[in-house]
Amino acid sequence: MSASDEQVRHAAELYVAAWNENDPDALKEILSLCWHADGVIRSNFESIDGRAALYDRIKHFRSERPGDRPKLNSALDIHNGWFCFQAHVERPDGSRYSPAVDIGEVGDDGLIRRITTFHPHIA
Repeated sequence: MSASDEQVRHAAELYVAAWNENDPDALKEILSLCWHADGVIRSNFESIDGRAALYDRIKHFRSERPGDRPKLNSALDIHNGWFCFQAHVERPDGSRYSPAVDIGEVGDDGLIRRITTFHPHIA
């Protein structure tokens, strides 16, 4: 049995919200609601293993770029416990960087187990 579409949508939306959270305590709370303790992220340039490592990664990003905002630039597609979306990071001046495609799996408990992120190469 896989997570319901509602669980998947909730987890994915909270995950995006986590990348926009500057308050460390609120970030911990958000991650506890959407990310499995042993969840993993794999991308073209990094691996993140576990909720604590994801917390540290987001906290570092937020401290370096507190005004930048990761945003979806596609629909959130959901299928049998999986989600997919396209996103980018937007600076306060409106310029964008770091385009990405995220594909994630949500477990029966409603927590994200894994995300694979593709950062397309820009010529």
